[in-house]
Amino acid sequence: MNEGPIATEKEIAFPMVLPLKSLPEIEALEAFVKTEEGKQSFTNFVKSIGGKDTKDFITRVLKQVFTNALSELCSWTGRKNNFELGHLQIMRIIFGVIRINEGCNAKEFEQHVAEWFRHGKQRQLREVLKLNKRTLLE
Repeated sequence: MNEGPIATEKEIAFPMVLPLKSLPEIEALEAFVKTEEGKQSFTNFVKSIGGKDTKDFITRVLKQVFTNALSELCSWTGRKNNFELGHLQIMRIIFGVIRINEGCNAKEFEQHVAEWFRHGKQRQLREVLKLNKRTLLE
């Protein structure tokens, strides 16, 4: 299945720049999805991403919405002075799409999301090391 062109078309239709890079950008997206137009637009964007199973779908969506650098600053519950995501409309929309498409329950969704954000620092470190290695080779 070739999902590339479909996702690209949907991304072009989505009016905000993703992935998000800062906490104010999360707040801006949150305000946007609280409008009817924003909710529908973001729902369609999430639907366009897809995945082979629940975990893959969640991972693919989160990679599209949040940078690794931003994921370091966030967590599901807001522990350790992180930005709390569990109460956001953004997450409710993502869960709604995944629940319908994958049959995912709330507990499974929360676990996968929490795990993805918990490893944000490690992904960011690998990303920086990879960029540094490329720079040295050039």
